Amino acid sequence: MMLIHCPSLGDELIPPRRIHSLTNTDHGILMRINCYCGRRHVVRTGRRAQAL
Repeated sequence: MMLIHCPSLGDELIPPRRIHSLTNTDHGILMRINCYCGRRHVVRTGRRAQAL
């Protein structure tokens, strides 16, 4: 379970099955989540990449 903030519903507990995709970027991991409100939210998580 993950806690996210939805602009429509407020704080929501989201199970892993609601994860639509994970994308690794230089600025962290982008997690696209299908919320109960019907929208797809993008959450950035993980540690930021350090400059070389």
